[in-house]
Amino acid sequence: MIDSQDVKKILGGSSLGHQPNSGRQPTIRLDNTVTIRHNKTGYSKHKIIKSGKMFETYEYERPVRYGSSGKKRIRKNQVKSTRSEEYRVRSIVRAGFTLKRLAFLNFSENDKFITLTFNDEQVFDINNLKACLPFYQKFMRKLKSKYKNIKYITVPEFQKRGAVHYHILCDIPYIQKSELQEMWQHGFSKPLAVKSSLHLAFYLTKYLRKRFDDPRKQGHRLYYSSRGLRRPTTLYGPYAEAITNKLKTDHSNAVQYKKSYETEHNGVIKFTQFVKEP
Repeated sequence: MIDSQDVKKILGGSSLGHQPNSGRQPTIRLDNTVTIRHNKTGYSKHKIIKSGKMFETYEYERPVRYGSSGKKRIRKNQVKSTRSEEYRVRSIVRAGFTLKRLAFLNFSENDKFITLTFNDEQVFDINNLKACLPFYQKFMRKLKSKYKNIKYITVPEFQKRGAVHYHILCDIPYIQKSELQEMWQHGFSKPLAVKSSLHLAFYLTKYLRKRFDDPRKQGHRLYYSSRGLRRPTTLYGPYAEAITNKLKTDHSNAVQYKKSYETEHNGVIKFTQFVKEP
């Protein structure tokens, strides 16, 4: 039986005292985005991913499996090879959604969005991610030394001219552009104050995710993040169904995006994103 008070706590942003999930787990299916390990396995036609005031609801035509049995799954080489491209695309999509959720959960107005570029005067290959990485890491050591316990997400990108540049979302206070430039002497640096964590989260998902599929990024991390970032909570089963129904009836004006799409394993999936105002 579903406790209505627990549903209110979840919708209100409070944590439950007996959530049926903890920890993290890799995706079980291509059509699933499991991020939470459940103590028990099961099947559900409803899933919710809660990132603070943002709720992403999934309604499945056919139930999706969740949880872990503790048994190691074995795939035949042939199946693995024929579906490797499918899994690669899926991992890119997951990375984009993860960025959106982490940005929305951990950053707010007046945090900083920093861009670092390389000029053509460098003696190393500025078009190569591996060659550029040590210089980014050196910059981050300086930033961490100045600002203790800094939170950040960094996405490496390529400019139209082919050069690597870095987008860094971080929670540092005001910083002079001249001071930032002193820390980064390999090219242009620009700090911007975040005006809306919601718009920034959507930007990270829609704009940067398109560039995750760049073949130059194969074998490299799609993004870097600090430890200790808050993670989204995933719910399945009756709680997810109850919260989904509550959102649809009482918070229909909070719908930011909705879409239906068909999948091989779970049939038609209805996805809705709600963002509740504070």
